[in-house]
Amino acid sequence: MNCKLPGWALLIGLLGACAAPNSHIEPTGTQRLDAALAGCCAGGKNYPDWLVKTAETQADWIVPISRGTKLRNAYLEEKPEAWAEVLKGARTLDLVLIANKSRLSGAAGEGFFGHSAVYLGGKAEMKTLGLWQDPLIRPHRALFEAGNVSIEAIDGGVRLSRPKQLFEADAAALFHAKKLSFARKKRVVRWLLSQLGRPFDNRFDLEDPEALYCTELIHTALPEMALPVTQTFGRAVVWPDEVAARSLIGKTGFTFRRFVHADTNGWQVGSRNQMAAQVLAAWNAM
Repeated sequence: MNCKLPGWALLIGLLGACAAPNSHIEPTGTQRLDAALAGCCAGGKNYPDWLVKTAETQADWIVPISRGTKLRNAYLEEKPEAWAEVLKGARTLDLVLIANKSRLSGAAGEGFFGHSAVYLGGKAEMKTLGLWQDPLIRPHRALFEAGNVSIEAIDGGVRLSRPKQLFEADAAALFHAKKLSFARKKRVVRWLLSQLGRPFDNRFDLEDPEALYCTELIHTALPEMALPVTQTFGRAVVWPDEVAARSLIGKTGFTFRRFVHADTNGWQVGSRNQMAAQVLAAWNAM
């Protein structure tokens, strides 16, 4: 089944932040879920070229405003014990997916996961990789020591983020990266750090070399992870929900490890199938 895509304005919202989780969805059988995941989260509505082009010309102000407008506190926002649960056992270059509807960009968009980041780790991980003395690390040592363990492409440019920043979220998931050689892992981390400060891609164009959006950063850094690329509105796009769907059925180099979701009643650890059900429900794919 193909999932519905929003119009351009909602596409901006979807990749900027995310749809709300529904912790009351009951998981169905794994085979049924996997069959639905195989066709989920890309394709859908067609819009007139003039509408897409008009909206695109406004992207540089629509995206920052929509992402900068906070409607409520995110459900995991002040839950450090939940952040720790998500990152339990995280390894360098693992994938973190974020779902959130607390900002206008997320409230306006369809889908479930709308943001992504890469877990790097802190001082210990950088020392293990032999990078603590690297010229790329030295200017950022204080950040690593202060707990900035992830890297993400977000408004203001690519940055190192603390869990408190990363988990302004309603739900989050951790995926392990497939095993990489020591030398390859070191090269990827160095490349990621070389992107710090690179501007955010408000048009979400995978082929634009000047700027990066969240999943583009990961796709470019780790092509061996085989993230799904979809042609949407005349451009190549990597959708966070499609990354989640394909990873759950073993079609990327990322393997599901943990899912934490929350609502007004608190947070809980969810299963793989519960996460799949929520992604599918957000796309009306079940």
